Amino acid sequence: MKHIVMRWLLVCVLSCLLLSCAGLRGGGDAPAERTDATVRETGDSEREASLKRAVRDYIEKVGTRDDSGQAAVVRYKPYFCKVYECYPEGPDAFDFSLRETESRTTPIVANVTARKIRYATRLHHKREDARQDDTLIRESGMETMTFELRHNQWVRVGGLFVSERKERSVEGRWIPVEEEAEQASGAEGADEKGRLGRFWSRLFGG
Repeated sequence: MKHIVMRWLLVCVLSCLLLSCAGLRGGGDAPAERTDATVRETGDSEREASLKRAVRDYIEKVGTRDDSGQAAVVRYKPYFCKVYECYPEGPDAFDFSLRETESRTTPIVANVTARKIRYATRLHHKREDARQDDTLIRESGMETMTFELRHNQWVRVGGLFVSERKERSVEGRWIPVEEEAEQASGAEGADEKGRLGRFWSRLFGG
């Protein structure tokens, strides 16, 4: 009888120990689930980081050195001219804003603003005339670039440069260009200026 009671007590003790161990293994805090807000915030931060990389890469590709001597002849059918552009404040000096769209192919659009300097000669019909033209106009202002998120990649699709200051080099010094001196004289000159103005708008606006 004594042996039976001892065995029964031993079984009870072992059962209690097993239940306690099971409780300890299963009683820890459950791993926290990622809420929709958490996933969205993570996605937004990753998109912003990739946008910043794309903008920096573009600015570094265009150039950050303010050097009019870098101007080279380029062709913009049917014209030729010398052009050089740069972002003098460096690849990290820009602001941006994001906007969601209803498009599945481009769900997010970013507007990026950065200070820019552009050197350009007047437009020429012949390449040689453009090559020999050393009269550069320097324009300083702000550019607003548009980037679209396509297949998780940021792509620059256009830009609008707004000139705030226009200067011409005279005897090694940059002096402001007088607006009245830039106006064309006569109907033919005004018509040419209008055509060139529309061309420059299309050229540097996108």
